[in-house]
Parts: sequence; C-alpha cells; structure tokens
Amino acid sequence: MTKDNYLSAHIRVVTTPADSQMFLDVPARVYADDPYWVPPLRSDIAKQFAPTNPFFQYGKLQQFIALDKEAKKSSGSRADCCSG
Repeated sequence: MTKDNYLSAHIRVVTTPADSQMFLDVPARVYADDPYWVPPLRSDIAKQFAPTNPFFQYGKLQQFIALDKEAKKSSGSRADCCSG
C-alpha cells in the first residue's frame, strides 16, 4: 500500500464562526445516508456549546474538526474537562 492510499487529515481547533458551523454540520454528514436519522434542531445543538450553558460554570470544552486534504470534508470531536 502506498502512502497516498492512507487517509490524510488536518486536525484543528474550532476558533471561528465558520469552524463552528462546520462542526455543527458533522452529524448531518455522518448520517446523510441513514433514512431513519432525524436531525436535531440546529439551535438546540448550538445551545449546548454556548457560553451560557451551566456546564461552563465548572468545566471547559474544546471543539476540534478534522479536514481532508482539500479542507472540504470534515469530522468533529470535542474534549471536556471538569474541575472539582
């Protein structure tokens, strides 16, 4: 197998509004071919990551996106940390 056959992705921290939108788009991309998937309201998901969420009174969260070589397709992840 050659090096070109492996998936190559660039992982970056979500820092811009465009990155946030791309992060919120990930589930729709993952489940695009699932006829039984019912997407949640985008505003409800955005509220989970908003600074007003009570989680942020005691915890920290960092979102990441992984982009393919052309920076078109993305996947997302997050890291949560709680103090206390």
